[in-house]
Amino acid sequence: MSVLLTVLKIIGIILLSLLALILLILVIVLFAPIGYDADGIYDDENKPLINVHAHWLLRIIRFRFTLNGKEQEKELRILFFKVYPKKEKEEQEDREENPKDPVKEEPPETVSKEHESAEKAFERAEEKISSDDTCVPDEYEASESSDEEKPEKKRVSVFKKVSDAYNKIKYKIRDICDKIRDGRTKAEDMIEKLSDDRTKNAIIELWEVLKRLLWHIRPRRFRLYLHYGMDDPSLTGQIYGVYTSFYPIHMGKPVIVPDFDNKCLEGNFLIKGHVQLFFVLTALIRLYFNKDVKRLYAMIKK
Repeated sequence: MSVLLTVLKIIGIILLSLLALILLILVIVLFAPIGYDADGIYDDENKPLINVHAHWLLRIIRFRFTLNGKEQEKELRILFFKVYPKKEKEEQEDREENPKDPVKEEPPETVSKEHESAEKAFERAEEKISSDDTCVPDEYEASESSDEEKPEKKRVSVFKKVSDAYNKIKYKIRDICDKIRDGRTKAEDMIEKLSDDRTKNAIIELWEVLKRLLWHIRPRRFRLYLHYGMDDPSLTGQIYGVYTSFYPIHMGKPVIVPDFDNKCLEGNFLIKGHVQLFFVLTALIRLYFNKDVKRLYAMIKK
């Protein structure tokens, strides 16, 4: 009996440890932040250079994206191992090491034989053309006799073409009118459904969730410097006026310097932030279990 209890005790300890390990992994996955940062430089002379980095689980998983002009470079690493684009590089190296076999040149004897056969075929075709030119086709004689019937046939064909074109235009106009009527009825139905209380509640719920998500994923650090100048100095001043009108919101964090003398565009930026999967998952669950949002989704899908 004591042996059985010890065995059950060991099994229970193992199961509890496995459950604790699973919970620990789940907590780490949900609450470990996904950090991201991006920086870039642009001026009139050099190409734009943009670097984007993302990391997760204490930088165990890392992703890098670089844009240098039109050239792009992507890389995904787990610990010290490159996951992407390892396969593509290996295929390229294999192609460079083992190029395809060059096209084998045919021996001169076969080429000469094909040339002779082509010359003979060309001579036979010339003989046929010359023999066909000597005889007069019967269709030519028949065409002379039917010259009088051509004007009547032309009149009938022109009348038929005009009637066909008129019918096509009439049917197209009818189709357009039918589509406009269908669109109007659909729009009226959509307006009636959107004016419903349940639809309004769904829109309000979507807006609240979207605001929370945007606030959570917002960059914690943001820096922007822009030096610009347009062809028309008045347009430069208008753009700067729009920037200054929103000063109570941005408080001068994006630094924009106008140039009224020269046309130019240069600047740099820096963005840093993080995202936690827990907040994203809770927002999606909240929307999934909302009946009004489900109804709105089904209505839009139709």
